[in-house]
Amino acid sequence: MISQDDTGIVPRFDQADRMRKALRVSGLTVGEMSVFLGVTRETVGRWINGRTEPSTQTLMVWASKTGVSYRWLVSG
Repeated sequence: MISQDDTGIVPRFDQADRMRKALRVSGLTVGEMSVFLGVTRETVGRWINGRTEPSTQTLMVWASKTGVSYRWLVSG
């Protein structure tokens, strides 16, 4: 989703985008995160592509493992 202000297009990131960004800045791979969480790579892929949403507990662990704020991860 995007919006526009007087300087141009401003992208809005959804939860899946923020999960992907958190994973990238942490240096973790999808495979490493899936092993850490005890889920399949496909499950992590569905979360970071926005096809399904992880549980609150998973988001808390994701935030902790990647070093980002839980609040930011959930709501931007």
